[in-house]
Amino acid sequence: MTSHEGDAADRENDLRMAEILAADESAPSRVRKELQAEVAEESEELVDRLDAMDFIDSVVGEIPEIPTDLGDYQITGLLGRGGMGTVFQAYQPSLDREVALKVLSPAYSSDSKMREQFRSEARATASLHHQHIVPIYDYGEAAGMLFFAMERVHGVSLDKHIGVSRHAGKAAMEPCEAAVKFAGVAEALAHAHKRKLLHRDVKPGNILINPDGTLALADFGLSKVLGDVTLNLSGQGSFAGTLMYTPPEQVRGEAVTPAGDLYSLGVTIFETVSHRLPLEGNTTEAMLDALLNATPHRLREFVPGAPKDLEAVLDKLLSKDPSDRYADGEELARDLRRVADGEPVRIRRQPLVVRAWRRARKNPSLTTAVVAIGILALLVLGLLRSNFVERRKSVELRHAVLLQDAMAEAMSEAGPAQGPPGLLRALTGHEVRRDILAEGVLKPLRSAEELLPEDPLAGRIRRSYLEDPHARATEFIVRGSGREARLLYDEALEEAGTGSAALDDANRLRLFRLHTARAVASLTSSVARPDDALMDLVRAEMDRPGAFFPRLLRAFVTWNPGEGASSLTASVEHIVSGGPDGADEVAGWLLLTFSGVRRPPKANLMEFDLDYAARKELFSAAKGWLGDRLPLSGVQGRTGFEQEFVDVARSCLQARSESPELIKSLKLGEALLGSIHPGSPLSSWRYVYNLLGAPGSPSWVPGMGERLLPELQARAWRDLLRLSPPVSFFRSRCQKRIEKLFDQYPHEVFVPELRALMLARMGSGDQALAAAEAWYESDPASTAALECRFLAELRMGKSDAASFTAVLILQRSVDPASARSRIHKLLDDILGGPEVGAHADEWRRLKSDLELR
Repeated sequence: MTSHEGDAADRENDLRMAEILAADESAPSRVRKELQAEVAEESEELVDRLDAMDFIDSVVGEIPEIPTDLGDYQITGLLGRGGMGTVFQAYQPSLDREVALKVLSPAYSSDSKMREQFRSEARATASLHHQHIVPIYDYGEAAGMLFFAMERVHGVSLDKHIGVSRHAGKAAMEPCEAAVKFAGVAEALAHAHKRKLLHRDVKPGNILINPDGTLALADFGLSKVLGDVTLNLSGQGSFAGTLMYTPPEQVRGEAVTPAGDLYSLGVTIFETVSHRLPLEGNTTEAMLDALLNATPHRLREFVPGAPKDLEAVLDKLLSKDPSDRYADGEELARDLRRVADGEPVRIRRQPLVVRAWRRARKNPSLTTAVVAIGILALLVLGLLRSNFVERRKSVELRHAVLLQDAMAEAMSEAGPAQGPPGLLRALTGHEVRRDILAEGVLKPLRSAEELLPEDPLAGRIRRSYLEDPHARATEFIVRGSGREARLLYDEALEEAGTGSAALDDANRLRLFRLHTARAVASLTSSVARPDDALMDLVRAEMDRPGAFFPRLLRAFVTWNPGEGASSLTASVEHIVSGGPDGADEVAGWLLLTFSGVRRPPKANLMEFDLDYAARKELFSAAKGWLGDRLPLSGVQGRTGFEQEFVDVARSCLQARSESPELIKSLKLGEALLGSIHPGSPLSSWRYVYNLLGAPGSPSWVPGMGERLLPELQARAWRDLLRLSPPVSFFRSRCQKRIEKLFDQYPHEVFVPELRALMLARMGSGDQALAAAEAWYESDPASTAALECRFLAELRMGKSDAASFTAVLILQRSVDPASARSRIHKLLDDILGGPEVGAHADEWRRLKSDLELR
C-alpha cells in the first residue's frame, strides 16, 4: 500500500469511527461484532480503536454525577474529562463571570493526604500571575469533591489543533510562528520556576490557543500535587501519564527539576512544527527504551526547510542530561525570539561527544570499530589508574551519602519549638530556650567536610542550617518594625530564588528561614497582613516539611472564628502532641498573645477581632499550657512597637505649643510612621500626631482626618482619649472634629464608645453616666464600657451603684485578676485627684470592700 493509499484508508476509518460514536449507546458493542466477522485489515484497526476506548473508560471511569450547583458555582456544561478529573463550564453569580471548573476524580479527592497537598499547592499556584498562564481563581471543596476554578479560555487546546492540521495535511504552525508563540510559554515556565513551582505535565493537551492566537499554559501545579500518582510505573510496566513528553531523568527515577519542564516543552514544539515526535515507540517498553537510550530525531529530517537555529534550540532542549539543557525559560525565550527575527541564537554547540555519538548511530559499522578501540583504551587506562579511581569514587560516594543523610534529617526533623531565633520573641515578647540536639544533621556534615574539604557544599549546608540568613532584618522584626524587615527579606528572597543555586540543598534551608521570618514580619502589628503570612508559611513547609514552628503558626492564621475557639485549641493540641521539647510553652505564649488577655508588654503580634467567648477559651487554654509560667499581669491595649507611638504622643502632650520639644517629638513620630505598612491599623497614629501638632507645625495638616477611613478615625480618637489629654486642649483642638465624625457616621458601632470616652474626660457626671450606659447597651460584652460606667458613678458619689458595677466587671471579665487591678487603679487615681472631697470616705470604703471580695 502506498503512503497516499494509507492516508486515504485512515480517513475512511476516521469517518466510520465518527458514525459509530454518533449512534446510540449500544452501537459500539453491536458494530464490534460486525467488524469481527469481517476479514479485512481496516476492520481489525477499528476493533482495536474500540478496545482502546473501553480500556480508557475502565481507567478514567464515568463522568461523576455532581449537583447543578457546586459551592458558589452553577454548572452550565461539560468541557472535557481526563484521568484526574472532569472539566465543567460554570458560572459564578457572585462575581458575574464564566469559569472553567475542574473537579478531581473521587480516586484522588478521597485520600486525606492528597486533599491536604491539594490545598497547599493550590494556594501557591494561585499566586502565579502571567499572561501565558491560565489563572486559577479559586479552589475549594463541596459535596465531598475537591475543585478549582480557572479562567474560561474560549479557544482550543494545542493537541486538537495539531490533530486537525495533521488530517488536513498542513503544518500546525510554521517554524518561525512557533518560535514566537512558544517564547511566551517559556517565559511562563520561568515565572513559575522562580517561585519554586514545577508544572511536570507540559504537553499539547495542557496548552490552550487563545482567540488571538497566543498560547496559555493550563493545569499549572496540578501534576505537582498529584506527582506520586500520575507519574509512576505500574506493576505491569505501563506508564500512568503522557510518556512521550516525559524527561529521561524522570524515567530513571531521578528528581524532576525545571529542566524537565523545558524538555517537555521541547517535545511539544517539535511535534507542533513537524507532526512527529523526536522519540517514538509502538509499546510502553519500546518508548521507555527510546527515552533512556535512543538519539532524538533532528527537526530537519521531517521539516527540511526549518531554520538551523531552531533545530539547534530543540537539540539543546532534548538533551538527555538535564545540565546540557537551557538554564531557565527566560534564556530559551530569548533564543526563540532570535529564531523568529532571523538572528543567530546564543547557545553553544552540542559537546563533541554528543555529536560524535549521533554520527556513530548513523554508521553502525564504524560505531563497532570505534567502540572496540575505545574499550581497549579504557581497559589499559583502567589497569593503570584503577587504584586511584576506586579510592576517589569511594570517597565521593561516602561524601554524597553523608550529605544525603544530613539533608534527610533536616527535612524530617521538627527543629526548635520556637523556630529560628528571634521570631517567637518578635510576636510574643518572650523567648523559649530549649537545647535542641541537631547532631543528626551536623555530625554527617562535619564528616563530609573532613572527607572532601575541597567541596564547599557541606559547609554551605551547615551555615544555612545554623546561621541567620539576614541578621539586620531580624533586628527590625524583634523590635516590631515588620515593614522594614519585609523589604529586606524580599530582596534576599529575590536573590535566592533565581539561578541554578535556587534548587540546591543549602539554598533550600536558607529559603525556609527566609519564608518563615517573612511570615512573622507580616503578622506584626506594623504590617498586619495574615494572607501574605499564610503564603510564606506554606512555602516554608514545602522547604522543610517536618518543621514544627511554621505548622503551628499556620494553625493560627487559617483558623476560622466561626468554627469556635475550640477548633483552634484542638488544632494546636494536635500539632503540639508530636512537637519537640518546649512545644507546649511556645503554644502557650502564642495563645496568650493571640487572645489579647494579659498581653506581654513587648509583644508585636497583630490584634485579632475576637469575641468575649473566644478570648476566654483561648486564655484558659494558654493558662493550661503555661502553668506557673503564666505572667501575673499583662497589658490591656497597645504593646511592643506600638508602645513607642504612645510614648511619643505623651511627649507631645507634655510639650508646650510650638516648642522645640514638640517639634522634636513630632519628627520622631513621623520616623516611626515610616516603619509601618500603609495598610496597617497603626497608620491611625498619623492622625493622632496631626491633632497633637500646633497649626503650622511640620506635622499639622488641616482636614487630614477626613481622608481616613471611619474605622481608622475612630481608632485614632480612641488612642488619643486613652492618653487623658487636658480638657482645655481637647476642647480647643479636638471637640469639633470628633463631633463632626459623630454627625457623619451616627450609626457606626464605634460612636457610643467614643462619646462615652469623650464625656468621661470633659462632660458632667450625668452626661458621662448616660454615655457610658449607652455604650454598655450597644455592647453588653464590653467590660471597658462597664469600667467607664463605674468611673462615672464614682464621680457622682453613687457608691452602691459603683459597687454593683464593679462586681459585674469582675464577673464578666475574661481575666478577673487583671480587672481587679484596673478597678483599684481607678479608685487610686480618683482618690489622688482634685475631685476627692465629700465622697472620699465612701470611695475608701468601696475600695476596702472590693479588696475583701
